[in-house]
Amino acid sequence: LGNKYSVGTKYDFGTYQNIKAETDLFAIAENRYCVPAGIISSILPEKAESLELHDRLSVQRQIADHFFGNDDMIESYDYEFIIDGRYEFKDDIYSITATEPEISNCKLMYNLDIKGHKVLYLDLFDKLSNNVTEPIYDSVKVIVDGVVLEQSYPHKISNGFLKLGEFENENVEIIITLLKDVSVSSFGVFGIDLDMLEDELDKLKTTEPQVDGNVITVSCVADKNEYLYLAVPWDSGFDAYLNGRKTTLYKVNDSFCAIKTDEGQNDIELIFVPKGFEISIVLMLLGIACAVCIIKCRSIFRLKIPGRVSLILCKTAFVSVLILIYIIPLIIYFAGVVIRFGV
Repeated sequence: LGNKYSVGTKYDFGTYQNIKAETDLFAIAENRYCVPAGIISSILPEKAESLELHDRLSVQRQIADHFFGNDDMIESYDYEFIIDGRYEFKDDIYSITATEPEISNCKLMYNLDIKGHKVLYLDLFDKLSNNVTEPIYDSVKVIVDGVVLEQSYPHKISNGFLKLGEFENENVEIIITLLKDVSVSSFGVFGIDLDMLEDELDKLKTTEPQVDGNVITVSCVADKNEYLYLAVPWDSGFDAYLNGRKTTLYKVNDSFCAIKTDEGQNDIELIFVPKGFEISIVLMLLGIACAVCIIKCRSIFRLKIPGRVSLILCKTAFVSVLILIYIIPLIIYFAGVVIRFGV
């Protein structure tokens, strides 16, 4: 919902995206369903603190519930029947296998009666990684209303939710043909009710944060017992200030920020300073001071002590300072990590 613009071919866009510019190959579209990076809500941070990471559809529902107070806009669909194969969900794993892969491919058949205006998606995903290729790639062929949408899905270009199309008060036939057996952590066909989504977005109170260097500022008006949810990655290096006083920065949805607001006008600042930054500055200044002292001492030694001896003394002093300021603190730090985590 934070993506105001999308880039692609004009055939990629839905009715909720208005093309602003295009070339022979690509177009830029503005998304009507878009909100700023700040949302004011009465949802308690404790409720939205974390996500139960099962399949990705459940995560979508949790996020909808955390921000809108319900997940009614998201609907999942079961296949009508399966041909030449078996479907099983066990221990949080979806397994789909062909009965006799040498003879025929397994097919999942969906016949959906869509009410209202919905966009449909196919979810086929196993695990997060940065590998160039995945075993799950090229697993299924997808046909929607007789049109081949994907010959071989997923692939490295499209490994997220596969958009099946927009539909309004009509029947939709979806055929998913297995090209090989799959065993994945997330699978299914689901839809988002666009009319309901638009209604919920219209109800949201929003504000746009401003960023200047390491400072994020937000100005908003809130009612009693409301919170400002920010699409800002939570980090222990942030300090939050509300109307001039330091306040708690909550971690929500596993990775983002929230702040309890005052009733009325709120001027909020988030100031980011990486943990360890201050000690790093101190160590740097100590290193510079030690280097200057060593250079000065070497100049003095040269006057009173033979050159070779003075060089040895300077190197010894330099190594001693290096060990004292840098090496020993690192050893103490990693020893603490080993003791704490047992690794």
